[in-house]
Amino acid sequence: MFNMNNKGLAEIVQVLFITALSIVAIATVSSYIIGLSDNVGSKLSPAVDCLTIKSDIIRACINSKGETKLLVNSVEQNTDIKIGLNNEIFECSTDSEKCNTCILKEGSKEIFLSPSNLANVGDKINYQINGCSVQEKVVRACVEP
Repeated sequence: MFNMNNKGLAEIVQVLFITALSIVAIATVSSYIIGLSDNVGSKLSPAVDCLTIKSDIIRACINSKGETKLLVNSVEQNTDIKIGLNNEIFECSTDSEKCNTCILKEGSKEIFLSPSNLANVGDKINYQINGCSVQEKVVRACVEP
């Protein structure tokens, strides 16, 4: 009769079981790490966009006609600006389909809010560019030549 060594068979089963467990553990850890890196990229992307944005409102002032004028350093492509002034919301965008108040042109330097006499010197204007953090400017009198 053939006598099989049970001890040798048990060692082979044990090695196969440990190998299978190791493969499952490696797959689980690697899928978690890959999922984590995807989430970090999507969470960091808006923050990086806000750091690299070049458009910004330099000054808010009222000109001699009573118009509220915002001076912008430059308007880039795909710029959306939300402006809050005295319980009014203005949305300006380079995309004409997104805006309900004014259309920005790339390279623009000025935004006029209407109607005239909407703001007074000392009022605060809140604005948000491309969904980044809200910033504030105090309305001053425009310096005109």
